Amino acid sequence: MVHAGLLPMDPAHHLRSGVQPLAHAPESLPEDPTAEDIERARNEQELSLLTDIEPNRDPDVKLNIRDIHDLEPTKRGPKGHEDNVPWSDLWNSVIKRCRGFNSTASRDKSGSSRWDDGDVLANPESDVSELRLRKPLPCHPITVVYSHASSRGLDLKKWSKGLDTGCVNGDGLTAMVLGKGRRKAHAGRKGALEVQQSAWPNDNDDERDKDVPFGENMHARLVSVSCPTPPSIELPVEPKKSG
Repeated sequence: MVHAGLLPMDPAHHLRSGVQPLAHAPESLPEDPTAEDIERARNEQELSLLTDIEPNRDPDVKLNIRDIHDLEPTKRGPKGHEDNVPWSDLWNSVIKRCRGFNSTASRDKSGSSRWDDGDVLANPESDVSELRLRKPLPCHPITVVYSHASSRGLDLKKWSKGLDTGCVNGDGLTAMVLGKGRRKAHAGRKGALEVQQSAWPNDNDDERDKDVPFGENMHARLVSVSCPTPPSIELPVEPKKSG
């Protein structure tokens, strides 16, 4: 779970580069791993996304990222520019290639190994909008849940779930409920908020009234509450100085 977003790779380098955490299995993973070994390696690799990818170490990026523009994370690229790529598109294009630590991708951190130039996902001379990748990655899929992007509304993709539905603007506050239990209806207390399934303004009728896929083999339920309309605030106007 992140505030606004997270990068699966450093856009300034080849995906095959040794600086990319998802380009190689963790060195701690033994040749014949147990289920516990794999779980520890997954946790280690996921943590490395925060520690080894330079933009992800910048708190401002995790708080405000919206797009990738000119290989840099940005809150708002040039309006209507065709090279603006939502960070979640980059995330999903990379994570969908994760096929487990036993995939055919190299475990070598050197960055040269078994990858061909034609299999490069990105490099300093190419734009992120032209991402191409043919071979699988030695990683397990990771789902990111984020917010702080109300202009995009409910933004549900395979490996990223955007839940900002504009409560600050008086629209809906959306939560994603994980697990097998179902929400119980409670008798309304005075002043209690009414729980709804369709309080968001930019909803998708195919998604709002049913479970949504989550992760590799889970499902989640979206729940929303209506938010009060924010009051209009008039800023005081400073009187003009005479003379």
